[in-house]
Amino acid sequence: MNTLIDMFARVERFHGAGFDKREIQRFLEMRERFTRAFTVALADVEILLFRLSYADPAPLRTLRRPVDAVFSAPLPEKKSP
Repeated sequence: MNTLIDMFARVERFHGAGFDKREIQRFLEMRERFTRAFTVALADVEILLFRLSYADPAPLRTLRRPVDAVFSAPLPEKKSP
């Protein structure tokens, strides 16, 4: 869901880098509709857009790996007293 917000930022902050004039104009039109729908000022900066909904419970729980199996970070150094 964040792609639209990313495209707005690219047009507004990076002068539409990688888009042609027609695409830039279309994003500006969508941006105007977005700001009206969500009461957002053009000076505001959105960071996340997501959808919430109700759903039936999942029939099976998704298997997960332990955090240690997929994430590692150096331990902070202990400071001497």
